[in-house]
Amino acid sequence: MEPVAPLTLQGQHVWLEPLGPTHLDGLQAVIEGPRDTFGLTPVPRTRTELDAYLATALEDQTRTVALPFATLDQRTAINTEAKRLMLAHAFERWEVYRVTLKTDARNVRSRNAIERIGCKLDGLVRAHSPAADGGPRDVALYSMLAREWPDARDRLDARLARGNRPAT
Repeated sequence: MEPVAPLTLQGQHVWLEPLGPTHLDGLQAVIEGPRDTFGLTPVPRTRTELDAYLATALEDQTRTVALPFATLDQRTAINTEAKRLMLAHAFERWEVYRVTLKTDARNVRSRNAIERIGCKLDGLVRAHSPAADGGPRDVALYSMLAREWPDARDRLDARLARGNRPAT
């Protein structure tokens, strides 16, 4: 198994590179822009909060419990290909048995997207973390097992070949 270490993943539609201090100015511009897509996920509001977010992400990376990426291209298939690249790396390079994805339990769009790639709902964790609205955030936990990856990879590849449009 390859060690967990910062790396760059590149596909046809997206480029994922290790998150680091060089991304702070770009992230600052995002958090200062429209916040309508941040309704269910706590997103830093100030540079101080953003610095703390980065420090936590990098600490988690050092402890090898997370591998944070910066997404560096915006095209239609970006989310699909980003998932494809990260899952392929986890299952094919690190040879993990399981990948876990989590989202706010209220985020139907995200939950549908996670299920569409073949992840199974493991359950809900109540009051898992603070929600963007200040209350407790319930989290929906999903997983994909190594034995499920080949079929999921085929679905993702087919979706990317169609230009990220749903099958008809």
